[in-house]
Amino acid sequence: HAFYPVMFLNPLEGNEAALLLDLSSNPARNASISKAILSSDFSTTSRLLLVQENSSQFGFITFYPVYHTVPCSGNPLSECRELHGLANAVFRVTDLVEEAARSGGAVREDEMDSDVFVLDLGDKVNADGYVGSPIFSPDAEGGRPCG
Repeated sequence: HAFYPVMFLNPLEGNEAALLLDLSSNPARNASISKAILSSDFSTTSRLLLVQENSSQFGFITFYPVYHTVPCSGNPLSECRELHGLANAVFRVTDLVEEAARSGGAVREDEMDSDVFVLDLGDKVNADGYVGSPIFSPDAEGGRPCG
């Protein structure tokens, strides 16, 4: 088990609970980290509750592996990549949807009705036949996350 502590936060205020958190200690985060490292590309978690949240707002984290080049052992003329760490961006779903509505993005405030949902398209099939779990609906406590 690798240890991926959160070393830098911006902003720190309001996110103190995440400082030094082992990102790989949660299965959703660990799976996304592994995928990012193996693919050398972006990978995003499924929905999760962020450790710095004091409410039930869902979020997700996107990881990107950062490498540096080092001389390959046995062949000093060639270069190898070594994992230096992970860059990540943390997103709160409600904040994204509300900002899109305010900025005139894909979801406008006058369109915020019961037909607007953000789904985690995991492998969960609900009793109604829909796939995924609703993580935002304007009907849930005035536009708050579903749970």
